[in-house]
Amino acid sequence: MNSIWHDCLFCTIILLGYFGSAQLQCPKIDNPVNGDTDVPVDTQVSWNVVGGIDGYSVSLGTTEGGSDILNSRSAALVNFLTPVVGLPDNTEIFVTISLFLDDGTFITCPSEKFTTVDVMTPPNCTTLNQPLPGAEDVNSGEELVWDYAPTATGYKLSIGVTEMGEELLAETDIGNNLSYRPVENLPLNTRLFITITPYNENGDAQSCSFQTFTTGASNIDCDQFRPETNMPEVIGLCKGSSTVIVSTDDRAQGFRWYRIEEGSEVLFSEEEAVTISAVGEYRYEAYNSVSLFGDTSECTRIHSFSVVDSEIATIEEVKAERGRFGINIEVITSGIGNYEYALDTIEGPYTDSAIFTSIAEGNHNIFVRDKNGCGISEYFFVQSIARKDFPVFFTPNNDGINDYWQFTPMNGVIANLKMIFIFDRYGNLLSQLVPESIGWDGTVNGKAMPSSTYWYKATSVYDETIGGYFALKR
Repeated sequence: MNSIWHDCLFCTIILLGYFGSAQLQCPKIDNPVNGDTDVPVDTQVSWNVVGGIDGYSVSLGTTEGGSDILNSRSAALVNFLTPVVGLPDNTEIFVTISLFLDDGTFITCPSEKFTTVDVMTPPNCTTLNQPLPGAEDVNSGEELVWDYAPTATGYKLSIGVTEMGEELLAETDIGNNLSYRPVENLPLNTRLFITITPYNENGDAQSCSFQTFTTGASNIDCDQFRPETNMPEVIGLCKGSSTVIVSTDDRAQGFRWYRIEEGSEVLFSEEEAVTISAVGEYRYEAYNSVSLFGDTSECTRIHSFSVVDSEIATIEEVKAERGRFGINIEVITSGIGNYEYALDTIEGPYTDSAIFTSIAEGNHNIFVRDKNGCGISEYFFVQSIARKDFPVFFTPNNDGINDYWQFTPMNGVIANLKMIFIFDRYGNLLSQLVPESIGWDGTVNGKAMPSSTYWYKATSVYDETIGGYFALKR
């Protein structure tokens, strides 16, 4: 009998559990209701309470099940949600509610929708709420926070030390955000004037007056704690690459990377390295948060940089001429990069000038480096042979002076020369020399040639040919 009772009790529990789950229904939005139109953009979205769950998650989007307006924001067990910066006007908005069950699973309910009103007027002004207007002894690193202005789609902000002044921040479009952290700490013991102007597609809020607060003294000298930075001014997005990785070895507690778009700054990363895919203007912050004697401050180092299209240099030509004290070289390049030049060693030093003067005779390696980081081009310069490298006379009289005729370039560079041919005035070949030999002694088959004019033809290892004449004097 006890066994039968036990089994029936177990069956009852199972059935109750089944019907309890079966009675769990998705909530319906009740403000606004499904299908409503002309809904205010600052409306609070609410729905009926569902029991037996651990919480709600809500997404708002412009497509069914979408989350492009609000992505799966947790509402805990609260059955309403107010979008922080309001809703877009004249837009069909879909509300998707998910239920978190106590067994760790969740149910995503069908979307419901409503359409917001078409806003036809500019927004009203807003109020600073951090710090509060009139506040004293405000921390110099304080973040500014203001209230949402219904129907606003963005805010303009200026900061000054005089009424309507913009000494610290000229009017800047902050975008659709309700806070702004100054790029540098605010001045100490200073009354500041803050002007916030909400706007939408219909125009700016009218006659927004300034709001003030006063900073206090600080126990923290940020000059001692501000990170150092070695970020370049310009970074290249190299031709053939769709992205560039920008990293820093700055030692800091935190990092912020901003993209500047039409005067507004958009925070897009807080990592040490970022991947950038578009040319434009950017700002980088490295900061340390410092607490000292009960005072907390963020000590920040700011660096602005540009990302530009760039590419490795193409070395089109190297022009060379002999100068009084050596060779003068001009490097002709093409490309959209910003280039610097080095001679003989890839490590440099590099110079902005593409001209090298009075360099040693001989061959040289020329390096052209893109300052924007797209690479180094290399060119092997081969010195041409010239008539001035051949003596105009020689005196083979065994006095130890000018007894041999030979190619004699400055500094003894002979690596480019392959062969020299010597002829008499009738074109008869008398001798042929290699540049490593001592030279022609003025004899042919042991017979001394007479004083006269003789001709030579020289060829280089690069098949360059040069000719001329010289005198044999006895």
